[in-house]
Amino acid sequence: MFIITSVFTVIFVTPSCKKDVANSSYIAKAVVQAYLVDNQAISVYIKKEILIGSTDTTTQTIDNLVVKISCSGNSITLTPKGKGIYVSDSTYKAVAGQTYILNFNYGGTEISASTIVPTSPSGVQISASSLSIPPNTHNFSSVSPLVLNWNNPNNDYFLVLVQLAQSADTLSPIDSSSHFGRRSFFRNQPIQTNQDQISARDFSYYGKYNVILYKLNADYAALYNGSGNNSQNLTKPICNINNGLGIFSGMNADSLTVEITN
Repeated sequence: MFIITSVFTVIFVTPSCKKDVANSSYIAKAVVQAYLVDNQAISVYIKKEILIGSTDTTTQTIDNLVVKISCSGNSITLTPKGKGIYVSDSTYKAVAGQTYILNFNYGGTEISASTIVPTSPSGVQISASSLSIPPNTHNFSSVSPLVLNWNNPNNDYFLVLVQLAQSADTLSPIDSSSHFGRRSFFRNQPIQTNQDQISARDFSYYGKYNVILYKLNADYAALYNGSGNNSQNLTKPICNINNGLGIFSGMNADSLTVEITN
């Protein structure tokens, strides 16, 4: 099983008036980022929101909170690790099909959220276990894409992530003429179908890759698709945190391996 660590990050900027920055009585909201993965220990990251008009854009994490996770009537307190990170004991792991509730007090306000960990993707198949790409090629239309299929009778959300199975330092680049655009992982947009394609042009190195299919909750997919906010196009941040900002969501995954050869 794989853990999402950097698949998606977002800066929550409150689309409020600049007067809020000048108002010393205003308390910046807590921003939560947590993705519960089946059979993995729970980790929650908490930081302060960044207000429009603020000259301080440095991330300020929130430490020394009492952060609790509840499931089926049982509650645990997460261990603070510093830098805004709170984790469960390694023996306490998220379970598919279970509902989890997060809560903590910040600035005199109770912050809470809930999510369910989805069941594992089923029927996952890939069209080929290897793909041959000529060195230094720019004609990717001659290379058939990999096709990933799975079962999706309920129109659930899925996301395909592809990442190197080993360090890029030990591998040969497909395009040795340029260092531009090389990457060790890439992902597609969340979709509600039962099939996705992986283009040959997305691969940067020869070697083995893990092709990971994530089953997502709708709130995570909405956050991902709404990440195009910028200073010219601000909308209210998509979140599922009561009295706060951010995302507390569950996901599950299955994986296959593919090798890129020349």
